[in-house]
Amino acid sequence: MWAKESQASSDFQIDRLVVGPLMTNCYILSSGGECLILDPGDDAARILQRVSDSHLKLRAVVSTHGHFDHLLAAGKVSKELGVPFCLHEMDRDTLTKFWGLASRHGAAGKPPVPDIYLQGDEFWDIGGRKVSIIPTPGHTSGSISILAGNRLFTGDTLFNGSIGRTDIGGENHAMVRSLRKIMSLPEDTGIFPGHGEPTTIGMELDTMRYFIKLLGT
Repeated sequence: MWAKESQASSDFQIDRLVVGPLMTNCYILSSGGECLILDPGDDAARILQRVSDSHLKLRAVVSTHGHFDHLLAAGKVSKELGVPFCLHEMDRDTLTKFWGLASRHGAAGKPPVPDIYLQGDEFWDIGGRKVSIIPTPGHTSGSISILAGNRLFTGDTLFNGSIGRTDIGGENHAMVRSLRKIMSLPEDTGIFPGHGEPTTIGMELDTMRYFIKLLGT
């Protein structure tokens, strides 16, 4: 459970804002005075204010996948702070195909246009600490997870007690491969999902085994 709004781990600071109509976790991941914004799902003004208050230098805005609830504020935040908005190239079509769902939740206009399409082997140096992009398709074709020290930001791939659905642009066997990839990390790796509360790989092993069996058959 979250005891505080921010947590420190392995010289990273993690701030969470729950934003938008689907209660998306937007994270500000920082180290050494620099930061990334992960999954800016809405409420751009709140996100911008949080960055301003923290006096951090923003390096990039990154969405774990192309569904609207993880990027509604991406365009405004990236433009306001003069940094690139990054999305995996395999979710180029997902972004536009499912944008219509955003209007049902009050969003207007066109989807944000990524400045950088990720390939899956990138990393950032954030205040002298490495942050890596790990492809974890299944929920969508271009879903990624972001590894920072011993913390993994999983978007909608893995939640506390569940996984992301695969019927809105995803694929079962890809999800199975991604879950096995996540299971290969140390059990004390913290999981920071796109919705809900954090957990650890060790706490989610039974969850992942269950869904691997269910989806792999």
